[in-house]
Amino acid sequence: MILLPARSVYVSDIAPVGRRGEYMGLHMMSFNLAFRLAGPWAGVLMLERFGPTFLWPGMFVGALVSSFVLARLRNPQRKCDLL
Repeated sequence: MILLPARSVYVSDIAPVGRRGEYMGLHMMSFNLAFRLAGPWAGVLMLERFGPTFLWPGMFVGALVSSFVLARLRNPQRKCDLL
C-alpha cells in the first residue's frame, strides 16, 4: 500500500520526460523478475540448506540494509509538467 506507489513515483521523478515509459517498463520488468522468479527460488534454497533459523533473521537483516539504502537516496526535485 505504501511501497509500490512510492516506488513508481520515484522512478517517474528520476526519468527524463520523454523516456518515462522506458524507465517504468524496465522498473516493472526487473521487479517482476525478482518477485516472481528469483525471490521464491532463493528463499526455498536458503530454507532447504540452512533452515528457518537462518532464513528469517537473514531476511530481517536484508530488510534493514534495504531500508538504510532507501533512506540515503537523494530526493529528486519534483517537476510538474502540467503547470
